[in-house]
Amino acid sequence: MSIGTGSLLFAQSGILQGLAATTHPDYYTKMEIICKEAARKGDLEQTDVMEENYVVNNARYELGENLEENPFVL
Repeated sequence: MSIGTGSLLFAQSGILQGLAATTHPDYYTKMEIICKEAARKGDLEQTDVMEENYVVNNARYELGENLEENPFVL
């Protein structure tokens, strides 16, 4: 989880690829650019940058019910 512009660091590292994300309203455009570059560089899915106050992604359930194969369940 990140608050404010910390999501830009996540976007740059590719952690947000294939998920929905948001950031401070002044940085929406910058985040979209960073996400596109990260996806292109790593041949990954595009991040859905949303202009919302908060975004909830539940990767634990989106990756299936087999807990042994899900990297998000520790």
